[in-house]
Amino acid sequence: MSKGVLELLPDDSAEDDASYLTSLLHIMVSLKQASEGRPIALPDEFVREVISADRTGFCKKLREYLSGFGLTITDGELAYLRVHLPGGYGGGGYREAGETGVPFDRLAEEVLYEVEKRFGTDLKADSRFVAALSRYLKLTFYRAKLGIQIKNSMLGAVRDRYGELFDVVEKACRLIFSKYNVLFPEDEIGFLVLYIGARLEQTARR
Repeated sequence: MSKGVLELLPDDSAEDDASYLTSLLHIMVSLKQASEGRPIALPDEFVREVISADRTGFCKKLREYLSGFGLTITDGELAYLRVHLPGGYGGGGYREAGETGVPFDRLAEEVLYEVEKRFGTDLKADSRFVAALSRYLKLTFYRAKLGIQIKNSMLGAVRDRYGELFDVVEKACRLIFSKYNVLFPEDEIGFLVLYIGARLEQTARR
């Protein structure tokens, strides 16, 4: 069902494998909580903005698709799913987070600089990846700011596979985002590590 959500998008929607994977994980988390009667709660203004920004008809298609599985989702769940779509298809609904004045592009580069120091791979040179990571950091920041807790069921596996990278990213985020009085929990760090780790592996295969 989760993969089916992404299949509603055009074939070129995912920027890369890392973007696709992290989007899929968040969709899985959201649908699992919705099916268990524990929908993710988001501010009403944010929800209205995200849904009204949909110019592609995705929200309608998604409701119809999920109804085929007997699953009815709230507007909040719909908004959460939409902002976690890969690439530009998750656009809209960032106004409240953007009003913090946080320079996410620069902060994404700072995180990647710490990764480069440890692993020697300059991911900052990939402007598309920096932009994608910036958007993902914005979502992570927004969830942390609102106290939205997302359980990362892959946290243990991520730690096992990317132990050293996990330590680097966790330390970098603690240093970089402490100035904004925001602390990313381990579950969120795990998503970021998976995103960056997948990109490191892609780069190594080239």
